[in-house]
Amino acid sequence: MIKGLVFSFLVSLSITVGAYDLESIGKAYLSDAGTYTVMESGGKTVIAGKEISYELGRLHGGDHHGHPIGDGYVVKAELPLIDTRWEGCFQENLSMDDWKYLTSMNEELLTEGSPLREILTEVFQKLLMQVQGIAEGDSIEINERHIEPFHKVGEKGLYVYTLAVPLHVKKNTGEDKYYSRVYLFMNKNDMDVLLFVMPSEKRRSVEYMMEDLAIGAVKEVQKENSKPLGVLMVEK
Repeated sequence: MIKGLVFSFLVSLSITVGAYDLESIGKAYLSDAGTYTVMESGGKTVIAGKEISYELGRLHGGDHHGHPIGDGYVVKAELPLIDTRWEGCFQENLSMDDWKYLTSMNEELLTEGSPLREILTEVFQKLLMQVQGIAEGDSIEINERHIEPFHKVGEKGLYVYTLAVPLHVKKNTGEDKYYSRVYLFMNKNDMDVLLFVMPSEKRRSVEYMMEDLAIGAVKEVQKENSKPLGVLMVEK
């Protein structure tokens, strides 16, 4: 049953790029020290046998003197919400069925070798091969001790889910550590996804900029949908 939930969430659908412009949002919402640049607009890859469309961007952080302090990568995509049980999870008050569904997704996320973990590993493998140059033979391990499972953040009127997954990439030359965070929020009848990945040692210098970028994206969705969505607040 859980396996079916995972595949209805991630792969039993085609994924398209959301309509809003993250580059413009970055210029409007990031500080002078931060920039977002599109690296690949409308790119495609295959995950779990399904073709996925995405936008790949680079989030660059600098200090007030213009010196670089870190970089992160952002994948933007949009998931048609074919499993309506997820829609219930974006309400202010969750029903018992909503909580059971959310719990089942978190159990899947925290279970080593689960379909969701396998899909996430494949996503990270393809992304890091593209932006960090890791090789086919390098292995990616998810550090389950530090996973932050799906949880809802935000104020009344806005319901955003986030999760974080630490990654270890093992190579012949040693081990690299990465940090990833996902933001999920409703955009009309679809669920938008922003996936953020960066080296762990630079996480704190750029992570807050990703929060600003996500806030800007939600505000843009608010304008497009012409209904109050509130203000995004991401837990520290």
